[in-house]
Amino acid sequence: MEQHRSAYSLASPHRISLSINSSAMPLSKTHQIEGLQICRAIAVSLVAALHLMQVMGGSGSLSMVRFGNLGMFGVDIFFVISGFILGLTALRAVSGEPRFESLHFIARRILRILPIYWIVILFPLTRWLRSSEVSGFTFLDFWFLLPGLSYPRVHLIIGLAWTLIFEMFFYYVLTVFLRITIRDAVRNTIAALVLLVVVGEFLGIRRSGLVIVMNPILLEFVMGNITALGFQRFGRQRSTGIAMLVAGVLAVGLVSFYVTTNVALEQNVLVGVDMLPRVGTWGVAAWLLVSGVVFWGPQVRSRLGKMLVEVGNGSYSIYLTSAISTEMISRLMARIPIGFLRSGPMILREGIALVCVILSGMVCFWFVETPLLRWLNGRYKSIFGQRRVVPAPVIGV
Repeated sequence: MEQHRSAYSLASPHRISLSINSSAMPLSKTHQIEGLQICRAIAVSLVAALHLMQVMGGSGSLSMVRFGNLGMFGVDIFFVISGFILGLTALRAVSGEPRFESLHFIARRILRILPIYWIVILFPLTRWLRSSEVSGFTFLDFWFLLPGLSYPRVHLIIGLAWTLIFEMFFYYVLTVFLRITIRDAVRNTIAALVLLVVVGEFLGIRRSGLVIVMNPILLEFVMGNITALGFQRFGRQRSTGIAMLVAGVLAVGLVSFYVTTNVALEQNVLVGVDMLPRVGTWGVAAWLLVSGVVFWGPQVRSRLGKMLVEVGNGSYSIYLTSAISTEMISRLMARIPIGFLRSGPMILREGIALVCVILSGMVCFWFVETPLLRWLNGRYKSIFGQRRVVPAPVIGV
């Protein structure tokens, strides 16, 4: 990675590089949190494995319920990481111009999320257009991932895009407070999200629109914001980070063993059922893990570690394409005349399918997402490149 990147860089949005000025955290001028990329790789693998289990015939046994919780744990990890990185981005822009910084912030997020999303949904969209299902959804909500009045009563083209609606809502809230005051934007965002959740507990959120903007799962972004505030103030704290990471691993083990109710069901999230228990268990575990990696800040030197970092770089493409590749790969494996691929142990078949899903997503990352973002980066810089802003973390979601 280049030692000096523009604050506008979108070419490699998953490579988290924190450009530090002289008054910032006690870190080197450019510190790459590679551990977070490994967290992303683990998270996307868990989610993809869960989808494979569902498509390839996972049962309703207690072990499958526990794995379902663990699989959806990847979403909690993603939300906490987003809260941390976007919060730190806002904190690094404390001396910029509010109007421009807020527009710059949301523009980068939109360019990061929507173009590749639009490309990936083209294939399933054609299938929808040929069916009667197309009459049900609202195009505005669907295209721009808005928490509209029709969702979740009407389905998205790719179901897993529900997580992106929560992501985008978090970005919009942070953008509003960046526009008001950059200095206190993160703290105000924390207060606003907590207030929305509290109000939702009194009003009830089992209705379209409110189930997004008042859902307790938003507290996972708050947790990430809190870690960003701590990291901004204290920087790397190796012993604290290791302790939090160990606590996070223990929390995952305890929650996996003792929480037998499937609080991680996607359906539960979208109707607001059992969300406080989920945030209080899996959400806290994700926060401990992510915070531990952030404060520890280990450098990755092994070949396996570098491979996981690269998978983390491509996690967004893997996540988006998994909705398509999971179905296609499972059908293909069922037709290949090789015994263990058709009737072998489930764990072996799912393991092979998971590798194929990840590789499919990496192909999208290397040959679609990266060139697309490089081109968008060039266009964006040509328009706004002369405008000076305080360097911010070059990040992705």
